[in-house]
Amino acid sequence: MNATENTTAIAAQRASLKVLTQSLRPKITAGEFKTINDALLASYATAKHATFNTFEGWAKAGKVVKKNSKPFLIWGRPVERRDEYGKTYSYFPVRYLYSNAQVVDQVQS
Repeated sequence: MNATENTTAIAAQRASLKVLTQSLRPKITAGEFKTINDALLASYATAKHATFNTFEGWAKAGKVVKKNSKPFLIWGRPVERRDEYGKTYSYFPVRYLYSNAQVVDQVQS
């Protein structure tokens, strides 16, 4: 995947996450969830997908993410950047989580 394809893929992920976020916003307004990420995780949770963690978090727990596992998307903490004109802007990056159903124990050699 080249840089242009990667940028396009991330833009598509952001767009789908924005749509899902908007559909969950009434539940946050109603007080069902404290944060949008809490609402997102609840929407992803099933009997099969109960626990979520980052790739690095699963590695620290002694697990390996299965090949071709599709991540669950949540919003990251806001990041502040400066553009080429010196103007400061901030955005929420997309973060990738994997569920307990997408990992296996790490093989010890």
